[in-house]
Formats: sequence, structure tokens, C-alpha cells
Amino acid sequence: VIVIVGILSATALPNFLGQAEKAKAAEAKTMATSILKKAQAAYIETGTAPSTTAADLRTEYAAPAANATLYNYTAAWADPVYTVTSTGSTKDAGITGETIVGCADFDTGLVEIQADFDADAPTCL
Repeated sequence: VIVIVGILSATALPNFLGQAEKAKAAEAKTMATSILKKAQAAYIETGTAPSTTAADLRTEYAAPAANATLYNYTAAWADPVYTVTSTGSTKDAGITGETIVGCADFDTGLVEIQADFDADAPTCL
């Protein structure tokens, strides 16, 4: 019985840990997508370049303050592509420094989000 429980634990534990990592990455993907869509909507309405400062991300696109959640959010603009990077904060040592990148091409409307920590970052080109 002990051997069977040990074998089941050995196979289930890596799956469980992988699911926990996916759940943590889901926060980054959700917030990055939200920021991208809000920035794209503002761009369509005003025709001006989207904001990239941390303060503007919070006030204009509802990004959380630095170290308030599991991720910190930064943005970059290279006309017509807007990129949001979610970087693991110090709230969880397991994801500190890990990144999830999302981008939107404001000319085509294409929005891409990195699938997980190990995937290649999208380019939206």
C-alpha cells in the first residue's frame, strides 16, 4: 500500500505543480490582455499613441500598482505594435522574474499572448 501511494504521489505531484504554475500565469495573461484591449480602444478613439509609463498603466488601463499582485506590468510602443510585459513580482518567489508577454498590432487588430513562461514571446508582426 505504501509503495502504491508513493507511486501515485510521484506521478500526481508534478502534474499538480504544473497546474499551479499555469494558474499563476493566467493572472498575467488576463491582465495583459485587458491592458492591451483598453489601450487599443483608446487608440481607436483618440488616434494617439498608447501610454507606456507605470502611472498611466494604472490610471488609464487599470493595471495594479507595483508589487500589489503576483506581477508587475510594463509597456512599450513601437508603432503600430503595443507590447505589455508581465514580470513576476516578489509576492511569490516561485515566479519572481518570470515573464509573460502580450502584444497588439493596432493596424491589424491582432492580439497575441505568450502561452506560458517557457514559450517564445509573441511579436504581433
